[in-house]
Order: sequence, then structure tokens, then C-alpha cells
Amino acid sequence: MRPAARGFLLGAIALAVVIVGLRLAIGAREWFYGDDFFFLTWVREAHWSWRETFIPSSARWIAAYRPLGLDGYYVANFALFGWNAFGYYVTGLLLQALTGYAVFRIARYYGLDLRVALASGLVMLVAKPSSTATYEVANHNYICAAMATALALLWFLDYLRSGRARERWASCSMLAIAVLCNEISAGMPFTAFVAALFVHSGPLPARARKSARDLWPHLAVVVLFLDFRVSGVPTRQLNWFYDVDVSLDMLSNTRGNLELVMGGKLEFCAAVGLLALVVWSRFASHRRGVPFDASSQLVQLALVGAVWLGIMLLPFAVLALPTARFALALLPPAALLLGAIWEALLPRLRPAFRSPALLLALALLAPWRESLEHLNTSRGAAYRDAHEIAVQALRANTKSSCVTVVCNGPGLANGSQCALFRDGAFTTAFWSSVDPHRALAIDYSEGGSEAFLEQVRNVHDCVRFYLQRDLTVSTEPPSNAGDASLLSAR
Repeated sequence: MRPAARGFLLGAIALAVVIVGLRLAIGAREWFYGDDFFFLTWVREAHWSWRETFIPSSARWIAAYRPLGLDGYYVANFALFGWNAFGYYVTGLLLQALTGYAVFRIARYYGLDLRVALASGLVMLVAKPSSTATYEVANHNYICAAMATALALLWFLDYLRSGRARERWASCSMLAIAVLCNEISAGMPFTAFVAALFVHSGPLPARARKSARDLWPHLAVVVLFLDFRVSGVPTRQLNWFYDVDVSLDMLSNTRGNLELVMGGKLEFCAAVGLLALVVWSRFASHRRGVPFDASSQLVQLALVGAVWLGIMLLPFAVLALPTARFALALLPPAALLLGAIWEALLPRLRPAFRSPALLLALALLAPWRESLEHLNTSRGAAYRDAHEIAVQALRANTKSSCVTVVCNGPGLANGSQCALFRDGAFTTAFWSSVDPHRALAIDYSEGGSEAFLEQVRNVHDCVRFYLQRDLTVSTEPPSNAGDASLLSAR
């Protein structure tokens, strides 16, 4: 290995260790969030079964049909880790590392420099969505879909190169896993079709026919899945979570999602991409007498990455809600496009500057400030403690059928703190996860002074929890809450 490549490898390992260490440190302090509690309850219900998960006979509460990405993911992790949320985060981190490996292999397939390909793969671990959107386990179905889609494309490319049938069927099987993780993976055959067009020779219609023949198993998987998703899944699951809007707002939605993928650096990345295009064009024009293979491979990679990103963006563009969890699924094609940009710029730099420039680009993608803020303001410990106290209190009050959470009163958390905690932890799903076999009525007592005391005093049959100003939870009222005897009356 050349000294420059060796230096880059050591630098990349050091950067990855720092980022992964920071993510693990945050994960050790975090816990479950709102939607997580629903699935932790759902997979522990007595009526849950694998058959109902894959072939539901009746409607369930949620609209999503993602039997592997949601139900299966929680079942597997709960069997391994139970209520230890850190294990779920490590699982997600390993899936992202595997996705990074697939991105690296795809980049090498298109002839990218070893350093550039490695940097493209590391994007999956260091980019902002990976570092900040993975602490809600319910978001991991997007990680699963990204991983399975990237592996399906990688193995299809291996099939195009080798012609071995086992790689074709491995790719097809991974596509089946991908769509069962998240339906956005159904667009993968279109990306693979574009990739296959460059492999076959002859006129475009002939190449298109050959590519379609290569992909018939993948197309069959997608058609069968979509037919069952639309016609075979009970109606309730077909309801949309969000309103679909096909209008000019799609442009702003697309920009919002790309902004999240690039960690708030979209304009900078676009400017660098334009610069790379200009530099590559001038560089290629000076090589007319030289074989054009490397440059043409770069064009192919850019087109495949752009098609992949565009197909994945389309379902999110019609939803007026750009979120970081969507960005998790968009990262693999974005990482390949970044690799194409870096590959175009690298030859124009002095050899001594190439490795440092790549490491700097990776470091700029990492959300250092957001990660440190997340580390310092983690709510996970408070959620975990609240859950443990709730479990103990409800076990001690087996006949109670209701819960009252008391806040925004003397000595207690204020209204904004209460709302924040209620949205993140004290949801109905949170209380259901404490005891999934008991129907609990949830009430929030928020008020002040005499009205507050009167409201709490009139509650006799519910188990009461008091949200303190430091966001800890207690079954006893704070000592400075005014007339403590009234608050303690049952």
C-alpha cells in the first residue's frame, strides 16, 4: 500500500472511531421514544403472530405494512435486548456499517479510487442523519431498507459482471427483504435497469430488452409485493400517515429532504458538485487521445446514483414533511454521488493534498455540534427512570385502571416541560408498554394554585405520577408543592 493511501486509511479509521465512539456514548444515555413504545407493546401482545404480521387477516392500528422493518425488527431486538435500548442502537449501527460496505463495493465496481470509495462508504456512519436520526428505534426500518436495497443493487452488479445465477437470485432475495422492510425499496429495479443499460452493447432498444430480461425476477417481486400491499392488506393499513400533495410544493419538499441528507450543507455540496463537473469536463477534454474508460465509468456512477436518489426521493416529495428518518434511506445514493464528485476533483489536486482533502470533506459532513448537544441534553435517562417507576407503581396497584400525570403546579415541571415530556415519553403508547394487558385511562392534571390542588384532590382511583422540575418522575408530590396533605389525599 502506498504511503498516501496508508495515511488516508489511518486517518479514516481515526475519524470513524471518534464518530462511532460519540454515537455509542449518546446511545448509552438515550432510551426509547414515542413510537417505539407502540411497537414494544404491539410485539408483546398475546394476539401477535408471525402469520398476522406477514399476512394480516384484520386491520391493525397503524397504516404501515413493514413486517420486517418494524414488527420483525422489534421482535428480534426485544428477544436479544429486552428493554436495553442500547442494544437496538448497536444493531442499527451495524446495519449502517453493512450499508457502508455495500456503498464502498458499488463505488469500486465503477472504478473509483480506493480512498474515494472508502470515504463514500464512511458517509453512512458519519453523516448527520446517521448520527442524529437513529435514536428512535422506529426509524430503523429506513436503515433496514437502505441496507437491503444497497446489497440488492451490489449483487445485481456482481451478476452483470460475472453472469453467475446465484448472485442474481441473491440480489432478488435481498430486494424481497428490502420491500418488506419499507415499501420505498420497490424502486430498486429502475436503478438496476439504468446500470444494466451500460453493460450491454448494441442499439438502445436491444440493450433495454436485455436489461429487462436480466431483471425479470426483480420486477416479479415488486409487482407481487405491490399487488398484495394494495389488494391483500386490510383497508385500515392502507390509510396514509400524512396528506399527499402533488403540486409545486414537491420542489420545496425535495429541497427539504436533500437539506437533511446533506446535514444543512446542501448549497455548499451543490457548489462543489458544479465545480467538479467543470473540472472533470476540462480534464476529460485534455485526454482525447487516452482511453476513456475511467471517465465513462464516472459518468455511469453519477447517472446510477442520480436515478437511485431521484426514485427514492419521489415518495417523500409528495409528503409535506421532510424528516431525518427519510434522509436515512436517501444516504446510499447520496454517498455515491459525493464519491463521484470527489473522484472528479481528486486528480486536479496535488498528490500530497488528496488524502487530507478527503478526510476534511468527511469531517465537514459529521454533525459535531448537534452530536455534542445531543450528548449533553439527552432525555433518555429521564424516560428510562420514568418507565421503571411506572412499572413498579402499577404492579403495586393492580386494581387501578387509570393513570394521572400531575405537572404544571407548585414545585412541578412547567407547562412547556410537561408538553415536551408528554410528546416524547408520556404518550398513551408509553403507558400501554408498561402493562400491555391492562387497559389504562390516561389523564394529565395541569394547573396551578387552588384549582390545581382541587383537581388533584378529586382523583381517588388513579395511580398518580408527579413530573418534577428536573424532569424526574415520582409517585409522591414534591415537598414544596403547597398543601402536600391535599396532594397526598386519595
